[in-house]
Amino acid sequence: MLKELAVIIAFTIAFAILVWRKNGKIRLLSPFIITVCIIFFNLLNPVGKVLFRIGSFPITATAFGIGLRKGLILWDMVLISKLIISRNLPVPGKAGKLVKSMFYYFDSITSERIKFKPGRIIETIDNRLLECYKDIDMDTLFDDVYNSYKKMIISASGWRKVFAADGDENSMNKELSEADSVIAAGIGYIFSKWALSKGCKTVAIARDARPTGEAICQIVANAAQQLGLSIQYLAIAAAPEIMAYVKNSEELDGFIYISASHNPAGHNGVKFGLGDGSVLGGSDAADVIARFKAFMEDKSNYQTLVQILNNSKGTPLPASEFYKAKALEAYLKFNLATAFATEEELEAFKKAEKPAVVADMNGSARCLSIDRQFFDTLGIEYSFINDTAGEIAHGILPEGRNLNYAAGHLEKLHTQDKRFTIGYVPDNDGDRGNLVLLDKNGKALIPDAQTVFVLACTAELTFMQRSGQIAPGRTAVAVNCPTSLRIEQIAQRFGVTVFRAEVGEANVVNLAAKLRKEGYTVRFLGEGSNGGNITHPATVRDPLNTIISIIKYASLTGKSWEEMIAELPQFQTTSTDDALAKMKIQCTDHGKLKLCYEDVFKAEWEEKKAELAEKFGITSWREINTIGTESYEGTGAEARKAGVKGGLKILFSNKEGKDIAFIWMRGSGTEPVFRILADIESSNPEDERYLIQWQHHLVEEADRRAIK
Repeated sequence: MLKELAVIIAFTIAFAILVWRKNGKIRLLSPFIITVCIIFFNLLNPVGKVLFRIGSFPITATAFGIGLRKGLILWDMVLISKLIISRNLPVPGKAGKLVKSMFYYFDSITSERIKFKPGRIIETIDNRLLECYKDIDMDTLFDDVYNSYKKMIISASGWRKVFAADGDENSMNKELSEADSVIAAGIGYIFSKWALSKGCKTVAIARDARPTGEAICQIVANAAQQLGLSIQYLAIAAAPEIMAYVKNSEELDGFIYISASHNPAGHNGVKFGLGDGSVLGGSDAADVIARFKAFMEDKSNYQTLVQILNNSKGTPLPASEFYKAKALEAYLKFNLATAFATEEELEAFKKAEKPAVVADMNGSARCLSIDRQFFDTLGIEYSFINDTAGEIAHGILPEGRNLNYAAGHLEKLHTQDKRFTIGYVPDNDGDRGNLVLLDKNGKALIPDAQTVFVLACTAELTFMQRSGQIAPGRTAVAVNCPTSLRIEQIAQRFGVTVFRAEVGEANVVNLAAKLRKEGYTVRFLGEGSNGGNITHPATVRDPLNTIISIIKYASLTGKSWEEMIAELPQFQTTSTDDALAKMKIQCTDHGKLKLCYEDVFKAEWEEKKAELAEKFGITSWREINTIGTESYEGTGAEARKAGVKGGLKILFSNKEGKDIAFIWMRGSGTEPVFRILADIESSNPEDERYLIQWQHHLVEEADRRAIK
């Protein structure tokens, strides 16, 4: 009995300490009174040795021990309940949600002592319940919103998460949860306040064709209007369309574009921009992100967002056909001016022999954009499939098997009309578009994104050279860090310099703008690793820019697609949809991980350098860290003093000092994921497999060491 009591007392003390640490206080009087009462009632049935008497009433050892044991166990149960009753109890399912709510209410009601007033007991209890209801309602909302907000990926390239109410990333559900409605209000509120502080008066708002876009636009637009920001709502519009419209409109000071780009249909998100038509980058993007995070992490702000939502009810936001028509007109005019330097050049192209084009729109925003009118103006025959906005026929990312639909349609049409030899497939917001080509036998070729990018670059540099726009040493191409080294070889043919930025279209656009301020001509830019290109003065990639560059090049040279591709430098590069290209890691400290990576790499380099020289001609290496618009050569923390979350590249050279390969990595800033890639000058796909598998191993081993 004594040993058992000692154990129970020890547990009671431990539980009491845990409750005190959790709540900052512990009440002793009530459990003491209850325990004394239990002991008293047990003593009424005398059992065991008499310890002493109070008058004629015997105090027996066994009865006292049993009573103390029961009292302590009851107290232990109360203490345990206080430990597990949490406002954030992780119980799944509908039943779990009910249990969580019960615990939540119990915790709130018992968190403070009720001060009863004589003669007003019921009123006191009622008032306490009403207070708890108000607090709990806002606390519950905060927990739900905060948990949903923490799932967002927030970067300069765009903000996104699964917004579909059922939580399925492939969902076609149009509804938003209450939590995500509050997040949408927060997005509209924070950007609108920031834009107004910058002197903005009117912004354009549009969306891509995914299901939740209309609901988010409604909330964001109402938040903007309630703050005093005027809006022009375009409804569904391609990303290049709204950006060209803003860039070329004196009425507009910026834009809010609701989109999750190439992500699955249940995702959605937002991109912001000012009057130059480009996505916010640099310090502006960082400022808006910091304001949004601070706002969403402060519960006291949520009443403001609830008020915005309440004020929005019953005020539908109709699409404006007037503003949509203005946007299409501006976009068409802008794209034609981007593609052709003069009216004479445009007229000459109209008369030239040209291939016919297939487009698999896949229900994207481009279904309602200028594509048909663009091709009609240029005299290009076309055939579209899956061209009803919102009716997504297959995966949104325009890579791999998602290009097979266009390929099949192109092959079929080619048997009827030999002019059909090229096609494109955009993503949902219509800024990315990868190509499908036909070989001389009428069979589909699906070039990878890096090949399409460098082919478009070759075309644009050829036209720049013919028109005398290339000034030696003062003409540049701006790309992201994992763009294949083949871009340097193409640029070298024309006497053009390549500059690299961190991953993110905003980083590349900002780099190009920086170079222009330094006196460089930069017409061609983009992210070779992601497909598509940006042609200045555009500030976003556009499949129409890509396809017209390549068609103009074919028209000029008379070469087949196969011949054009064969003339490009031969490289093997990891695709972004490769199974090895995305790694889940455990370490979230990117600086520590990269230091460990460098240690692992240096050790394995010594072991492998003879093999690498024999297999690939690799004899030396250097490390490049790319952060924002800047690149830093070197190793260690000093090389990443500007930030640890940029891209890290190991660049390999041969004995002549020529760069012939690299391995690259970059971690997400919001989740434990690392993107990796390998690139090598070779005609053998196995060479890239060797390097990407080695890179996978290096990152994996670095992660293991970093979490020790």
